[in-house]
Amino acid sequence: MALHDPETQLPTEALFLDRLEQAIHLARRRQNGVALLTLPLLEKPAGIDAVRTLAERLAARLRASDSVTSLDGRAFLVLLSEVEDRAAAWAVAEELLLTVRQPKPTEAGTPPPAFSEDYTLTVFPEDGETATALWRHMQGEVS
Repeated sequence: MALHDPETQLPTEALFLDRLEQAIHLARRRQNGVALLTLPLLEKPAGIDAVRTLAERLAARLRASDSVTSLDGRAFLVLLSEVEDRAAAWAVAEELLLTVRQPKPTEAGTPPPAFSEDYTLTVFPEDGETATALWRHMQGEVS
């Protein structure tokens, strides 16, 4: 089974979920949180290179313990490990959005990607105790 998408080189959903599981195990030991952030795009980027570029820009703003993947090129999913609380995760989310909404100097004249304001944030342990529970909560399947 491939661990990275062959076109974008981003983690597959299976690898991303494994990273989420590992982050939750570590968070339990260290008594801190984990956050999942969904950043939906208003329009799917034109081509794999655009998806890869956006992912690279997001990843450049993250720590090595965090992760980013693409959900069919229509949204990005970000794993924030070792977060203090929901407020700290929201601050990172806002910083990430500012980063990717601004065109790079080499992209002058190219409009920045249009992200939806409907981004979601799901936090362990408040929104779920397992990776599956957080995944469902993120998708709006709150029980």
